[in-house]
Amino acid sequence: TVSVLNWTTPPSRSDTRTMLARAWQFAALAAACVECSPRRQRYIVEFRDAAAARRAFSAQGAAAAWDGVEVAAPLTSRFHKHAVAAVMTEAQAGRLLEEDAHVEFVEPDLPRFPMRSVASQTEPAGAPYGIALVQADQVQEAVFPTKSLCIIDSGLDMTHPDFAGNPHITGSDDPDGAGSWRADEDGHGTHVAGTVFAPRNGEGVVGVNPNGFLRVHVVKVFGAEGWAYSSSLVAALGECLDAGADVVSMSLGGSGASRWEANAFREAAAGGALAFAAAGNDGSTRESFPASYDAVVSVGGVDRVEALYRGSQRNAQVELAAPGVDVVSAAAGGGVRPATGTSMACPHAAGVAALVWNRAPACSAAEVRLALRATAKDLGVAGRDDSFGHGLVQARAALTRLQERCAGATPPPKPLQTQGCGARDIVDETTEALCGFTRSFLLEVVQVELAVETPGWFCYSADLKVQVAGAAASAAVNVAHGAAAAVPVTALVPAGTPVAVRVENQNKYCDAVVTATVTFREAQ
Repeated sequence: TVSVLNWTTPPSRSDTRTMLARAWQFAALAAACVECSPRRQRYIVEFRDAAAARRAFSAQGAAAAWDGVEVAAPLTSRFHKHAVAAVMTEAQAGRLLEEDAHVEFVEPDLPRFPMRSVASQTEPAGAPYGIALVQADQVQEAVFPTKSLCIIDSGLDMTHPDFAGNPHITGSDDPDGAGSWRADEDGHGTHVAGTVFAPRNGEGVVGVNPNGFLRVHVVKVFGAEGWAYSSSLVAALGECLDAGADVVSMSLGGSGASRWEANAFREAAAGGALAFAAAGNDGSTRESFPASYDAVVSVGGVDRVEALYRGSQRNAQVELAAPGVDVVSAAAGGGVRPATGTSMACPHAAGVAALVWNRAPACSAAEVRLALRATAKDLGVAGRDDSFGHGLVQARAALTRLQERCAGATPPPKPLQTQGCGARDIVDETTEALCGFTRSFLLEVVQVELAVETPGWFCYSADLKVQVAGAAASAAVNVAHGAAAAVPVTALVPAGTPVAVRVENQNKYCDAVVTATVTFREAQ
């Protein structure tokens, strides 16, 4: 509980805001509090109008609730017009919500960090293993790309041979004073950029988009100290969109959700942008932000043999996986260096999005996102899971789907096929697994037909329950002795994964010999 928030006493004056809205805001402040103490920290204060924001800078015009609050700077972006950053205690933040009717909301300005650790292994320069792993080497890059990409990070070393003189690179400096985007004191942003678009120039490494024509905008938010505020991230997102970016790559994150951030990414997605962020590196199930907002694609990490990076965070928001272990890329100051983390995975996925979208520019951001999910190489347990999401991003497969789906015509469905499974004697009130065949493509099961033989003289039918791995639910059916019944089923089974049909005999005292026939087609 938070002592400064009085849950039993309503606000002292009435206004258009309801008590429920106030309680929600108080709860958000309480949830964000790590140490409920008098310590001062930076908050975001959003106002209802510009006049109220201006009054916050005036000792005469501000309400009494602002006593002792240090207003640090105005916060302006394409998403939020009337806000300030202010330093205060938690008690003062609660008082602002309680007493100043012009305040829309108050929340902590949360820290965000790069998501990487330094790796110990190296490999020769050239094409890093991740380029082939995500099929980027199987897609011909557009010569005149129309979709552009923005990197929010620590800047870019523009003296590096991979980037110097490239006319397609632009950038924005950090408004909080982290320095010029053309310099990279941390080195993190240069490494990320190399994975996205290091050119095929005979030096260093090559990136996912290596022909040198991809338009890239760089926004610097990290200085030498290596962290930034969530308000800086939102401002950087606005810079990306103002520069015309279609894909946004963010190898960064931190604890705690922010209403300020969530609204900005939701608005960016509604406007047609596709944002990617690193899932996080602490190896837990904790959610990291911005990756865990629904409007952002959360990217986990794998190694060169497609095993999960041990630090990759595992949760329901993880959507895709990409190479993130011992990734060799451009180093600030020249040359190359290896690094590990979901920071290295994120630019692989974002780079693939730009690569395939430029080959299918008629597609929408939502269609590109769906294609990346639908064509990802399934890893771990069958289907989506919290470790790998939908699987390892696959550029060639995603492009094939986009070219089929975004040309204005829906391709005809693939022909139906059938596969019989051997008869199995299922004892009363037990479950047996039938089938187990595999195919080299994503398989869509549409029906399971069950033929039944029972003892007959006292069991004339069988009550069966059918479950196919990948289906949302089981189906129950009664099948007469000597007959067969078709059970409609909708299930997607990844390529190479056995089609698992489990049949439960729900009859008591009656065995049933069951034969299954599965009807399926190649999924599109």
